[in-house]
Amino acid sequence: MPTKNEIKRHDRTRQLGQKKDMGELPTKAEVHAELKAELARAEEKLAFYTEQQDEKRKNKMLEIISNIKQTIARQ
Repeated sequence: MPTKNEIKRHDRTRQLGQKKDMGELPTKAEVHAELKAELARAEEKLAFYTEQQDEKRKNKMLEIISNIKQTIARQ
């Protein structure tokens, strides 16, 4: 019987996919695609926190989204 943490880890892996091999460097296109996916997930969380009226988490997500957008702009 899997434990609670194993179930959560399995769900998270299914949601995000397998981790990349760290032995090889990712291409710019792969990095850009990963950043775009991360930005989309962050915007979904922002919408959820806005709906829940959680100002502290909403402000943190706005900061994270801003950082991701700056990183994408530097690519």
